[in-house]
Amino acid sequence: QINCGLFPFEKIEEILVDCDFDEICATIRGSEADPRLLNFVRRYESKAITLHMEDSLLSTSTLRALPRLSSIEAIWLSGFRGIWESENGLPEQDFLELVRKRHEQLLIPAKIEDERILLEDVKIVSQSDTNQMVIMRILPTLRERFNALIGLKEVEGGGWKVGKSSGFTVNEKGALRYGNARLSMSYALTRRFYGPGPTRYYFVHIINFDIV
Repeated sequence: QINCGLFPFEKIEEILVDCDFDEICATIRGSEADPRLLNFVRRYESKAITLHMEDSLLSTSTLRALPRLSSIEAIWLSGFRGIWESENGLPEQDFLELVRKRHEQLLIPAKIEDERILLEDVKIVSQSDTNQMVIMRILPTLRERFNALIGLKEVEGGGWKVGKSSGFTVNEKGALRYGNARLSMSYALTRRFYGPGPTRYYFVHIINFDIV
């Protein structure tokens, strides 16, 4: 595990030369990464690389330039919660491009405002030929519009049904599926960091079957 904010890249690579390893977990701070970060990641892209962002997202251009990684995550630390504030999320089209790159796990804030973008995320994961998990946070209003888009309704006595033409199915356990992907939404509350009162939202998990 490497904290790139504490150790210069030349020292990190000097140490790694004599190490036998399969996984690298790199923690970074700031939106403008060291210019050597991309070269470092590409040099070791045959390894399982996890990239942790602590206080802010990397710039959009840097994120889109990354090769496929094992995991890209925005850490929720008590001192750096601002990274998950809605205004700091990645624009939905840029987030969609990261999903298309098929990083094995993607957990970062995104400004998803269009239910059709959420549906496209599901379709991409369902068609993935490799393990893939996408986790995002959305507002209840987007969840309502997405449910309307696919015709998802709660039935009397419990359970769900979806529109026949949506491509989604609901199994006997109530799991929502689309092709080789499973979709779940879990309700959560968080306190507001700027002003009183809680904020309601849903965590969305889109998972390729291979890793379920």
